Amino acid sequence: MSGIISDNPTVFKDYFVIVNKYVWIIAWSIFMGVIIYAGVSLISSEWDEQKLTQANKTLVYWLTWIVVSLWAYVILEVILKLF
Repeated sequence: MSGIISDNPTVFKDYFVIVNKYVWIIAWSIFMGVIIYAGVSLISSEWDEQKLTQANKTLVYWLTWIVVSLWAYVILEVILKLF
């Protein structure tokens, strides 16, 4: 048989590795775009308290999600190495 259904258990791991690579490329592109946006918003806020607060919240929010996604990746890698 060919395609996704296979008797070879490494095929699924190969698919996971390929999908994982592209998901991380897309995720890092989004992360970098949002961080650049928040940085530009922070720089161009002209000391307006509301704009500064919003830019800081955006920056902290996305940096938190970067850390969470990295930990999720580490946990998945550990689980995959164990099995």
